[in-house]
Amino acid sequence: MTAYRFRAVSAVALFLLLAFAVLAFGLVEGWALLIFELGVFALAAVWALGLALGKASWVWNPFYLPLGLVVGWMGVQYARGLSVYPYRTASEGLKWLSLSLLFVLAAHVFADPTLRRAFGRALVWFLFVVCVFGLIQNFTSTGLLYWTIPVTLGRIFGPFVNANHFTILLELVIPTAALLVVRAGEQRLIYAGVLMILIAAVVVCASRMGIVLVAVETALVLGFLALKRRHPKETRARRVGIA
Repeated sequence: MTAYRFRAVSAVALFLLLAFAVLAFGLVEGWALLIFELGVFALAAVWALGLALGKASWVWNPFYLPLGLVVGWMGVQYARGLSVYPYRTASEGLKWLSLSLLFVLAAHVFADPTLRRAFGRALVWFLFVVCVFGLIQNFTSTGLLYWTIPVTLGRIFGPFVNANHFTILLELVIPTAALLVVRAGEQRLIYAGVLMILIAAVVVCASRMGIVLVAVETALVLGFLALKRRHPKETRARRVGIA
């Protein structure tokens, strides 16, 4: 297996893990979180073997350090008996370890710009489908997840038991959708429709801060692109200077 194919297969695995996290109620249930963590640990073990066999090369990222310090500090608390709630410390430590490994895996897999762009498009389309499902469920279901599971507390949207959490998820993806609207060429109108559905989901979730943040980040992305098109040489020179 070539290095590119190894990364491509890993990108599919990462997508499936994230899709599971979204569809499994946002990982608020213990069983869902356990499956997600085991999936991340298994993929990390495969990558460790791949690095050892030379199938991939190590990619450094400065964010490894703070993530490692957080996980390490939790380990020290648990090992030295400094925690007032050892079980909770251990469970949160495993969660932070899995999320840190997920970040490391993403940094390695998406070092390839082709895979990075494809993954971004796939994620936008996946959340578009989830938003359509969420909007239909919102107007046809009376507080039932997947039309079958009752939720007594909070405001649901799509597969999430907390609509505010779903809004946060959309805030991470909407800038990518906005970039696709500008760069998609003949598919620009299609991605504009996708972006409108994502924004409509944010509005229906009724998260005031979410609406404000989505508006701000969309304006920033479009403003940066407009500035880049107006002064391409100057923007490129600034990027080189920062690098």
